[in-house]
Amino acid sequence: FPVTIWAVFNDPPKGKRPKLRLGYGTAARARRSIKLLKKQPLQYQTQAAHTLYARAKYHKHQTNGIRNAMRLYGQFLKTLKHHRRTQQKSKGKRQPTK
Repeated sequence: FPVTIWAVFNDPPKGKRPKLRLGYGTAARARRSIKLLKKQPLQYQTQAAHTLYARAKYHKHQTNGIRNAMRLYGQFLKTLKHHRRTQQKSKGKRQPTK
């Protein structure tokens, strides 16, 4: 079987729908997107959440909804970071020293 890997926000092939329909315009859309992302692999979750956070943060005309969505994505990224660290500890990987 040919494996099709779509990057986080590349255009899908003609006639195909995107893998997930994610958004950052309102807090409700961010919650829905995070709910969809939680079903995906950890690396995809991190990439997509980071992309959406950056799009919200650097949007030229931010609204209150975009700012709220940015906060939600920031919290989600923190939980992903914590989850990744606990996974590394359980695998016995050495943590970098500060």
